[in-house]
Amino acid sequence: MKNVKEFQKKLNENPRLKAIFKLGIWIIFFIVVFLVATLISLLNPKSTKTNTTKTNPITKLEKIAKSNYEYEYIINVDGTKITLAGDQYNGIYRGYKETSDGIIKYQHENDHSYQIVGDYFEPIDNIYGNINMGLTDLASVIELIRNYDYKIEDNNYIYDIGLRRVMVNFDNKVTNVVISEEGNIYSLTYKNVNNVEEIKRISD
Repeated sequence: MKNVKEFQKKLNENPRLKAIFKLGIWIIFFIVVFLVATLISLLNPKSTKTNTTKTNPITKLEKIAKSNYEYEYIINVDGTKITLAGDQYNGIYRGYKETSDGIIKYQHENDHSYQIVGDYFEPIDNIYGNINMGLTDLASVIELIRNYDYKIEDNNYIYDIGLRRVMVNFDNKVTNVVISEEGNIYSLTYKNVNNVEEIKRISD
């Protein structure tokens, strides 16, 4: 106690020493606060938005790919507009193809295509023309974007893959995937997931 009183007496007699002592106390205080804050941040790391949402687009698309659904593909290839629309049930596609030449009803299964004329199914070759069908197959699109990062713009998940851009949008119960490359655009819309009627195979 005697030493403490003597030190206080010296501080009171020397204003400069007293000011230095107070400054030292404040420096020590701030150092302690900084160390405590750093320790807390290390013990409780913050999770980032990237880590929590990165796989969401892939996961949602995979659920659709494994389901039955209603589809509409609006495709612009080499200046030509082609519309494919209908239902997909267990890998069977039944719908219509519309171009400037008219409308064809079709069913596609097991790499074979048939034109539907009334109650008859007539085999038809190359119904898809110069469409890159790999870009209309959702499973293939998923593999295309799987290993790439995305950015979010106006609620769209955007993947830039070389000269190709894939944009995914989830709007209520409708999912839209737009793929653009070298002036060609594939707009793929999926809805009524797991809510389409059974389609029987022609070969059955």
